[in-house]
Amino acid sequence: MRIVIISLSALILLTSLSSGVEYKVITNGEEIYLSNPDLDLLKADDLTALGWYYHFSLGDNERAKTLFVNSLHRNPADTDALEGLFIIEFLMGNMNDAFDYLIELNNNDINAPRALSYLSHLNLFEDTTKRYEEIHHILKANPPYINKNYCHHLRYEYLNLDIFFKLGDSPLYHSIDDIKNNTCFLSEWKVTGPFLLYGKTDFNYKFPPERKLSKDKYKWNRNIYTWEDTSPDVEGYIFIEDLLQSGEGCAYAKCELDATQGDYYLVIESEQPIKLWINEQIIYDRNTFIKPGSVKKSFRIRLKDGKNTVLLKTVRNSGAYEIQDGGWRFRAQLFTTNDFEQREGDNLSFGEDWYWIDNEPFTNLYHALLEIYDGNECNAIDLLERLVDEYPEYPFFRIILIYALIKSGEDWQIKMARNELGTVITQMPDCLLAKEELAVYYQVEDKFNKSLDAYTSVIEENPSYLSAHLGLADLYLNQGYEKEFFNEIEYVKENYHDNARALASLIEYYIDKENYKTTNLLIRDYLSNRPYDWAYWEGLAKYQESAGDLNGAIRTYTYISQMLPMRTKPYLELARLYQRTGHEKNALRLYDEIINRFPRCSKAYLMKGLLLERQGENGINLIRTSLKMNPSDYWTRDYLRIIGGLEGERTPYDISFESDDINRVEQHEFPQADSVMLFNQMILELNDDYTFTETIHNLIQILNYKGRERWGEITIPGGKMTDIIEARTFMPDGRILEAISIKNINNNYVISMEGLVEGSVIEIKYRLKVDKRMIDDLNCFFSPTFTFADINMPYIKSQFVVSVPRWMDIYFPRERFRGKRDRIRKDDRIIYLFEMTNVEGIIPESMMPPLTEVAPLVYSTTLKGIDELSLWYIGEMWGKTYLDYRSRSFTHQLVSDCENDLEKAKRIYYWVMKSVKGFSGNIYYPLNASSTMYEKTGRAIDRAILLIGMLREVGIDAHLALVNTIYTEDEMWNHPTSSLVDMPLVYIPDIDGKSYYIDPNLEDITFGDYWSDNYGKRAILLCSDRYYETTIPVKPLYEDSFSLVGTFNIYPDGKLNAVGRKYFNGLRGTYRNLFRDPKERERLVEASLGQYFPYLTLMQVDFFNLDDLDGVFSYHFHFVEPNFGVRYGKTLRIPSVPGAYQLSSAFISSATRIQPMRFNRPETYKDDILIVPPPGFTFKTIPDDVHLKTKYTYYELTYHITDRGLRVKRILHIKGGTLPAESYPDFIEFCQEVDNCEKKYIELMEY
Repeated sequence: MRIVIISLSALILLTSLSSGVEYKVITNGEEIYLSNPDLDLLKADDLTALGWYYHFSLGDNERAKTLFVNSLHRNPADTDALEGLFIIEFLMGNMNDAFDYLIELNNNDINAPRALSYLSHLNLFEDTTKRYEEIHHILKANPPYINKNYCHHLRYEYLNLDIFFKLGDSPLYHSIDDIKNNTCFLSEWKVTGPFLLYGKTDFNYKFPPERKLSKDKYKWNRNIYTWEDTSPDVEGYIFIEDLLQSGEGCAYAKCELDATQGDYYLVIESEQPIKLWINEQIIYDRNTFIKPGSVKKSFRIRLKDGKNTVLLKTVRNSGAYEIQDGGWRFRAQLFTTNDFEQREGDNLSFGEDWYWIDNEPFTNLYHALLEIYDGNECNAIDLLERLVDEYPEYPFFRIILIYALIKSGEDWQIKMARNELGTVITQMPDCLLAKEELAVYYQVEDKFNKSLDAYTSVIEENPSYLSAHLGLADLYLNQGYEKEFFNEIEYVKENYHDNARALASLIEYYIDKENYKTTNLLIRDYLSNRPYDWAYWEGLAKYQESAGDLNGAIRTYTYISQMLPMRTKPYLELARLYQRTGHEKNALRLYDEIINRFPRCSKAYLMKGLLLERQGENGINLIRTSLKMNPSDYWTRDYLRIIGGLEGERTPYDISFESDDINRVEQHEFPQADSVMLFNQMILELNDDYTFTETIHNLIQILNYKGRERWGEITIPGGKMTDIIEARTFMPDGRILEAISIKNINNNYVISMEGLVEGSVIEIKYRLKVDKRMIDDLNCFFSPTFTFADINMPYIKSQFVVSVPRWMDIYFPRERFRGKRDRIRKDDRIIYLFEMTNVEGIIPESMMPPLTEVAPLVYSTTLKGIDELSLWYIGEMWGKTYLDYRSRSFTHQLVSDCENDLEKAKRIYYWVMKSVKGFSGNIYYPLNASSTMYEKTGRAIDRAILLIGMLREVGIDAHLALVNTIYTEDEMWNHPTSSLVDMPLVYIPDIDGKSYYIDPNLEDITFGDYWSDNYGKRAILLCSDRYYETTIPVKPLYEDSFSLVGTFNIYPDGKLNAVGRKYFNGLRGTYRNLFRDPKERERLVEASLGQYFPYLTLMQVDFFNLDDLDGVFSYHFHFVEPNFGVRYGKTLRIPSVPGAYQLSSAFISSATRIQPMRFNRPETYKDDILIVPPPGFTFKTIPDDVHLKTKYTYYELTYHITDRGLRVKRILHIKGGTLPAESYPDFIEFCQEVDNCEKKYIELMEY
């Protein structure tokens, strides 16, 4: 798959001219004739654009160079022509000429960011020191805050080079070092923590540093805390997680500033909740999480003469991992008022989206091309879609968008590319670029004949179209037409001077054929054309090693190390190859040389230490040095812990593959399986302080490995909270191969394994350390979840092990588990073991030894209303994490041919029901994916919110409604939380005078039966494959209002639970008298709910006993979000997607919850709310008090203005029993009147 880039930033596009026009360009007496219809896209006299076209599309660097040179004769300041000459000379190996063009480029375009990006190649020059000195003036002339991304890259690139030790105090060394200082980041910080306060809100608690800032040491909760010195990275960030080795808790950071008295601006950026003090005076308080990179906060502050103290408090909890990818970090800048106002005016401060620049279409195109080059097609598609929308006069943008869509490989994006192709071909029927992308589309869709016709059509119109020939060659190769493939490749080699792309295709062909000799020759031929393509040199060395030519790989790495003397990687690879070939003395000598030349290269210390350990000598000190230099290398830390004998004695539940505990199986035993799980174990260890550790141990045997590669990668979640204990492969011949590498990528460990052949066994063992408490102090019941088998792989043996202190009582419902059980007493601990063998499928949740506990969580979000929430859902389904233009454009395309609103609604409903099978990842099914009810509920809410947002996008008013479900005793046993789950519906008030309820809970959909238009009479609702009836309208949620109203159970352990009472028959009565004290009850409710709803205010709690379970209380609660009563600014916060159904929809209802017709007992709901207006605001109109009363119901809503604000009292009472049918009309009228009153009330809260 290929892209034709005609120009980067100077590309000037026109609408299509008449086809067949022949352009004649005279350049210094040389006539150039161009007849490619694609050049209709260009100005005929734009020699620079033509030069880029010949360089990127046709691969003719000589012709491109001629065009660039002649363009400079016309305009010596043509920076795009200078850039093109630099690239061509660089690729051809003329380094000095390339550098001269780079200097000239910088002189003509002093702020060109690409000029700085090219400086990373300067280590290729022979006279390196001289060239480094020459770029001093370039860096001095470019303010670092303008080109911060590239300057930071330079700092990373060059800081480890020993050339700086030779330069000493040269001005260049200091100019690079000043990049950090000139960005005004506060650079000297002290950090302490983490302080953990279980069951309470850390943000509001005053930990010791907040009480006495001047102390150097604090004692709290039996721990000693001191201030640790740190400084920011090159982007100004302080990473607390790395410094404190913890991902959650409360941390404090302080910084002292020497200043003259005056006004300054302090700029803070952090995704976590923060508090900020200047000289012990609080100036900022934000108890919400924010999307990474989305917000920066600036403060105008007054500093005194001398020392000033900045104190920052930041909090991060375990749930933050779900919504924050930026890590636990912050950064701060200090500006004078003049500097700040100037930088704000120039839009140069950090925190802005530098990818999109208004009124700069070709700069944005360049950014999109960079994203494609880096493999970030999704980011590129965002930019390109915006370019297409805002600049429809440039059809080339749409062609690049089509390329990015196809390259992404996603089915829906490929289909979208087909639609875009139709648009382009209709607008520009003679555009070869569009025809070529159409051929690529057919190729991706495995439509050989159509793809062949499209490529052939392009080549017939322009026989010299390079990329079409190469695309056709790939098409022939994929279909097995080798003769035709070679014909196309030979044509390219004969007709183009730069045949590197053809050679690249041949190299891929012979690699697949495992023809080492020919591949080696072709790679060398390729490198003779592009001698400075170091990625290909390294590829050659890796290919030689994989083919068994270790001596050839040594020679190649030796050459690379000579040509790139400032890079450590070639030396390290060379030393590794010496080890593989048995020349360990050479490897040790080379490691010593690397350490001497690159004293900061931690990997050299590590590899030398490992080699010494393997030889029986002491290498621990070298390995420790490596870890000290690179503390984030958790593999090294784990290895040190293992060889240092810190693992402790073998426990009764330890399993070792080397022993007789586990045996390999034969292929014929599982003929349909590619692999089998020999052993699957989870060990849960509870500590005295209620923290816990999970250890996962897997042994997987490969039965039928069909891939060509003999290595693979395994992803382990958990990031820095995870310790890798074992990662190795047991070969059939008895050899044991350790993992090749363990990398931390996006908070996951990616382990590269060797020796993946049939019969080999992979062993993975890792430990997850959780610092938070799993349970409260009063808890005597816990319920983690362990699935004994995965349905896609046979399991020979599965174990679940729980190890607890002897004083801790736990309870398992034994009657539900049919496998082996054991209980072992060892020292001061008790070990419970559950084991099953020969598992063929997933064990139902109800049969698992521990039962799933419902732990509700809610996050705040900056999404404004359900429309944006819906678009966020669509983005998540497409692999996005933010709103984009695609969501809206796709919705409109979906209904483009619908004639009326009803057809639009049905079309959207059909698409959502077919497309949303339930998103992937723990964020969407947090309760338990194996629970059928929660899977359905989560999917239904996914669908409901998508439906609402997409319907509103096309102008159809829609709301979220809830209907209560009713379950039998048996159903409650299988789905313990189901009795409190309200199923979501989508309510459409009006389509052609009718109202509709749409049910998103169904599995199989056909239109007609699932639409109800009998508003206020009878709505047939299908919930969980059963029919339930209601004759009252289901009250919709209002978009911009939010409150939590619900009835839930609280048990003697202090936890929130909605499980059936059978689960608690075995509870002891130790704490049954705990709830006799009303104040104690309310304190526990606030403690339980406060940690889940930190931004809500508890307005009311009503307690009552359950019927026959002493010591267990239910309570009705009402929380409100204060900022909905007092709206400061424009930001609205609603529960984000995870919280919406981690709570379950029973929590989320309208301001008054109206139950169905059948009531088990009398229901009374009360609340008393104070609406505090912002300064200067007065209530203009207050609705009249309301008193509604029927035979079975009573409703009161009163308003009263006080000195503090407006106090609102509400009461709703419903008598118990079953409502007679003759009372239905009165009850419906009553509900409608209550509904109208509630609307006025909510409007009043929103002013």
